[in-house]
Amino acid sequence: ERYLGSGAIKGVGAALAARIVRRFKADTFRIIEEEPERLAEVKGISEKMAMAISDQMEEKKELRQAMIFLQEHGIHTTADLQANIEQSKSELSALERERSDISNRIRRPKSPNEQAENKERRKAVSKQMKPVREHLRRAERILEKSPHLYELLKHEHELEKKARARYK
Repeated sequence: ERYLGSGAIKGVGAALAARIVRRFKADTFRIIEEEPERLAEVKGISEKMAMAISDQMEEKKELRQAMIFLQEHGIHTTADLQANIEQSKSELSALERERSDISNRIRRPKSPNEQAENKERRKAVSKQMKPVREHLRRAERILEKSPHLYELLKHEHELEKKARARYK
């Protein structure tokens, strides 16, 4: 709802965004992407406008995904994003050190049971590294590809403040 009502989609303000989300709930983005004609079920949206909304959403899909990522991780400023990137790098570095230590233990002659245990631990650590790497890549991509990131984050933060104030 916040993304739709943020002004990112021409012709969709906070009130219309609220009606769209109220109508389609968790299916909102799916409806916009896969069945855009259904947007016309919402008061104030013609079929032509529904298609325009869908077209704009497609054009801004990467931006929307970035905003969702930022929101999910509580990132409100570029400083927050940079701190998040540093934290991910630190976590990845620690996992890489752990995996390297385990690999070194595997190279030293041990009992077959210890070898198997170390290989399993190394495999588990490698599995832990994958989501951290993906998170880090995504955060870094957002930082480099979004020249207006600061304004987007600031706007998102202001919307969040207004929403909190409304429900106090």
